[in-house]
Amino acid sequence: IPEPITDRQIKAIRELAQVDKELGAFGAALIRDVLGRRKTILEVATDRMMHRQREINYLSRRFRECLDDMAKLWSLAT
Repeated sequence: IPEPITDRQIKAIRELAQVDKELGAFGAALIRDVLGRRKTILEVATDRMMHRQREINYLSRRFRECLDDMAKLWSLAT
């Protein structure tokens, strides 16, 4: 018998859904690839067929923006 979902887990699921909404589909997928799947920006770029330096730089900037947005959402930004 699986364990029931705790209140803490329910809260975490809701927060992640809010983050997804704030970041949008592209931003949420980028965050999951880098933080969840432990890929580098270069690996993410390769997976998305983004080989030009300009595209890699875009992904880096977008990743930083997503981290900033998450910090603001969770009141961690200074």
